[in-house]
Amino acid sequence: MMSLVNICRVTMTAIQMTLWLWALPASGSPGSALDDSEKYRIAQAYERTGDLRNAARLYQELYAAENSNDRYFGGVVRSLSGLGQFSALIPIVEKHAERTASPNDAILAGTLHARQGNMSKARSYWEQARSLSNDDESLLVQLGRDQMDLFLHADALETFLVARAKNGSATAYSDEIFKLRSASGDVTGAVADVLAAFANDADAVTAERRLSSLMSHDNGTTVIAEALSELPRNDVRNLRLTAWFYRETKRWNEAYEIIALLDTRSPMPGNELLIFAEGARSADQFDVALRAYDEVARRAKDANLVMTAAFGSVRTLELRLRVSTSVSKVEAREIIRRYDEIITRYGSNPLVADALYFSAM
Repeated sequence: MMSLVNICRVTMTAIQMTLWLWALPASGSPGSALDDSEKYRIAQAYERTGDLRNAARLYQELYAAENSNDRYFGGVVRSLSGLGQFSALIPIVEKHAERTASPNDAILAGTLHARQGNMSKARSYWEQARSLSNDDESLLVQLGRDQMDLFLHADALETFLVARAKNGSATAYSDEIFKLRSASGDVTGAVADVLAAFANDADAVTAERRLSSLMSHDNGTTVIAEALSELPRNDVRNLRLTAWFYRETKRWNEAYEIIALLDTRSPMPGNELLIFAEGARSADQFDVALRAYDEVARRAKDANLVMTAAFGSVRTLELRLRVSTSVSKVEAREIIRRYDEIITRYGSNPLVADALYFSAM
């Protein structure tokens, strides 16, 4: 429903237009008595107020009298398109495209045919546009976006790949190409594009977002896992992206192996593993969390990291014991042993009070 302000605006525009028409020469109808500039202004006014039928009539009269005028041609295209009269517009555009030999007009003719479902003629005009422009990059982008708007994913993908080749960059138009590959089910190609862009810009947030969307495809996780496994392991960025993927897909043991490798490249040994262990414990992945905590204790040089890992491991054992259906004496003794070890090793630390309390429990 239109607001009162919008209704008033439309009403005032209509009143202004009516007064303007009354002020015109009275001989004959406005369409026949006016010069072309006045007629064009009236057509524009009709178009602005939504009277596309009268706008189309005047624009077509103007264009018929001067078919080289791009403003008149544009008015015809806009008004007839707005009315949905594509069948009436197509012959006009075809004749205009033939006369001008313009790549843009050829694209328009092809797009109109595509809207009418005539794909053979649409592709013929698009090929003509490419030929006329010698595959100009900007024109290819315009064509590709028109094809995307029409949900012609395969056609648009082919067009953007040609535009990428003309550009020379392996990651040009990565957004469009990713969307098109994903929409057409080309998961392998989409993943390759994501990783190529990631290698170029190191934008982990964008890479993770795109890979997440591809996981919904039937073979998405398999294709992604295979592609990530082929990345060089000497690059920390690749390791972080791979670890993220394994955590997202709940492959905690594989994630641990990657994090352990990543931790060897950390300036603070044990830190990456400790962060991973905390996350695994929060996700109730107790076994892999214990592996990570114990590995922190083995390789960390920082005493605070070792102590945090010691507390984390014993709390993880407790949590695992609480969710188990039966309590093992062996597990209970292991928890007490670890608490006693903390008390002995870190007796002067205030946190030992917690260890004494939990050990007594």
